[in-house]
Amino acid sequence: MEIVYKINDEHRKQLSLPPCRIFESKDEVISFIEKIKPFMITCIGDFVSDEFNGIWKNAVIDNKTMRKPYKRSKKLDFKIKFFSYNPAGVITKHAWESVKKCFCFSSKCLVEIKGEEDLLGFPALYFSPKNSLVIFGLPGKRIGCFYTNEIHREFVKKFIPLEKEQIVLVGGTFSYFHAGHKYFLLSAFEIGKKVYIGVTSDEFAKKLKSYNVPEFEKRVEKIENFIKEFGFENRCEITELNDVYGISTEIEKASILVTPDLEKRAKEINQIRKRKGLENLKVFVIEKLKAKNGKCICCKRILKGEINEEGL
Repeated sequence: MEIVYKINDEHRKQLSLPPCRIFESKDEVISFIEKIKPFMITCIGDFVSDEFNGIWKNAVIDNKTMRKPYKRSKKLDFKIKFFSYNPAGVITKHAWESVKKCFCFSSKCLVEIKGEEDLLGFPALYFSPKNSLVIFGLPGKRIGCFYTNEIHREFVKKFIPLEKEQIVLVGGTFSYFHAGHKYFLLSAFEIGKKVYIGVTSDEFAKKLKSYNVPEFEKRVEKIENFIKEFGFENRCEITELNDVYGISTEIEKASILVTPDLEKRAKEINQIRKRKGLENLKVFVIEKLKAKNGKCICCKRILKGEINEEGL
């Protein structure tokens, strides 16, 4: 079981006074929501997920409150569900990834945890789009609210070492921008301070794909809109790919993020770099996001009408 984070006494002390708005009642939070009109709402914990059922986009629960079974007032409203195991006092890699996935879908998502969900506010804060709200319960039925911006991403990084690589390279055709693409890009920004996104040119796409691919400008526009939504626009550069390598065989020093089917290509790139006297790219491999039926979300399956962009 891979652990992303384990809390210590110093961190526990710091987290006892989180830098957020604290409210005494649900009505106060509703008034705050009406005032700021957040882009997205994510609830961490059973009490707040129940209280704000119907208005949240994502929720993380463990079916307990104050370590006692929680009796819900009504059935939670969601379309996509993830299950994960997360013991008290830690964040497992699987639980972290489950929360991240919620931000790749427009449908309502629920993460059900076996163990404890308390610390999963960290990935919710880090992956929330700009001007969103992360709501969590506090002792005495008080309610904490983070209105997300870059400051809160920095807050998460004080506890969890993210964006450790200086430069991360990613590439793709991004024919029909879907949840899998979003998951791939969010992972790249999680790994690197600066992300170079290579997008295949129209001419190169014709050689690669057996189906009609939208124009380069339209594909790039969808990527840019997604990046701006999350506030990553100052941390990336989009380049045009006219071959399978792009800048990966030329750049002085970087890391690369690939899916398992392209891990062999990453090794090939490093062989070319070695011949050129360049340092190897550090290779990160991430699994593809799966559709509801367990198969990978991909453009071919979307075009065939088997699934939509959300894998449903």
